[in-house]
Amino acid sequence: MSVDINFRRRLWSVDTAGPVLRDLAAGADIIFAGPAEAALVTGAGPGMTSERLARLLATSTKADAVIKDGARGCTALIGGELHDVPAIAADVIDPVGAGDAFVAGHLSELLRGEPPARCLATAIAVGAFTVTVPGDCEGLPSREDLDLFLHQNEDGDDVRR
Repeated sequence: MSVDINFRRRLWSVDTAGPVLRDLAAGADIIFAGPAEAALVTGAGPGMTSERLARLLATSTKADAVIKDGARGCTALIGGELHDVPAIAADVIDPVGAGDAFVAGHLSELLRGEPPARCLATAIAVGAFTVTVPGDCEGLPSREDLDLFLHQNEDGDDVRR
């Protein structure tokens, strides 16, 4: 089971959400969280690095941990191995849905049996691809678009759509 913490302060308080999110995380095999969300689940203080948060989240929940960090990329502790993947430069039109797209990209590769590095690279690419158009799901790429996008990025080009 995977869980994307996706905490929204407008929907509930930290005091109410914290215990519920900790329970969800405790039952997960893989946890996706932004830095503040990882801190919420682990009780970590402010200012921790993504690497420390990933280690703390993985240790406290016995799960693989992926810290989604927007324009900084992501840091993950998967199977005890640390992965740090930089973001892909993209023309951001609408950032809504980028985190969800990131998770979808990661899980789609995981279900295909791909190794963690590929799962994370695809997650980064799908997240970057998604922000280049308005809307929270309109920019999700097809497999063909994603393959072209990844190939373009391998050449060192910025993402343009």
